[in-house]
Amino acid sequence: MRRGHGSQRGFTLIELLVVVAIIGILSAMGIWNYMIAMDRARQKRTMGDIRSIALAWETFATENGGYVPSGAGFSFPAPLSWTDLHTALVPRYATNLPDVDAWDGPFDVGLETGMNGYYAIRSRGKGGQIDAAYDQTRTTDFQCDIVYSNGQFMVWPGEIVH
Repeated sequence: MRRGHGSQRGFTLIELLVVVAIIGILSAMGIWNYMIAMDRARQKRTMGDIRSIALAWETFATENGGYVPSGAGFSFPAPLSWTDLHTALVPRYATNLPDVDAWDGPFDVGLETGMNGYYAIRSRGKGGQIDAAYDQTRTTDFQCDIVYSNGQFMVWPGEIVH
């Protein structure tokens, strides 16, 4: 603040520009952190929804001796019809199944039949694209798919803690 001729007081243009620049930097940091928090919240919601679907499907498999609804005839990696799975699980094993993830993308489900069959539930993640290959890993990339298979997450985004 400049002091000078008597009672004239005020801020110089430089002081005002510095204050505006500081506010802009703090706002940008806040918006960036908000976007990261939103991605984490969507990831957690999607992972919770996948767990709910898996729990209902595992309960179905326990009571019916397998993951395949009768007459469905599915194989993995061909996607299991969401409509068939929904019909088999609702309302007996779940009151409601979410049909889209937190990014409004569809869930994909797959099944391998046979003695050692397994199931998989996939969200295409923030990117909405199917990844070409999977390594069982946790990654920092929120664009990646979220894959749950036979009781555990195989691929999911999140912070890696060393």
